[in-house]
Amino acid sequence: MYSYKNKNLHCENINLIELSKKVGSPFYCYSSKILESKYSELTDAFKEEDLLVCFFTKS
Repeated sequence: MYSYKNKNLHCENINLIELSKKVGSPFYCYSSKILESKYSELTDAFKEEDLLVCFFTKS
C-alpha cells in the first residue's frame, strides 16, 4: 500500500509530500487497506471465539 512514484512516497495513491503540505508535518498516515486486511486476518483466526477487536490510531 506504500510505494514510490517519481521518487515520492505514496500511500494508496496519495502523494505524501502533497499531503504534508496540506496537513503539516509531522503527521501519521495510515493505510485503510492494511487496517482492514489485518482486521480480517485477526477475526478469521479467532472466528470460533467470542472476540471484540479494538484498536487505536494516533491523531
